[in-house]
Amino acid sequence: MRLTGPEGQLDVAIDTPWHADAQVRATGDAPDGKGARQPIPLHLVYEAHDVRVAPGQPLTWQMTLTLAPAAARAYRTLQN
Repeated sequence: MRLTGPEGQLDVAIDTPWHADAQVRATGDAPDGKGARQPIPLHLVYEAHDVRVAPGQPLTWQMTLTLAPAAARAYRTLQN
């Protein structure tokens, strides 16, 4: 999923052992669109169904965020 704005571009990718659907939701004037510094007009939402979590069995996934500002590139990976 790629989000582009005036300050740059954000690529978001997930790697999961289950299927996940991605969608972008516009917040409009809803409370979840009000940020501490600026409005948050869009939310990127991943949704999965029938994911099984069992005690003693590892379950891993990875989300990678790639930020491309106007002048430079920075990479950050979140793992859980």
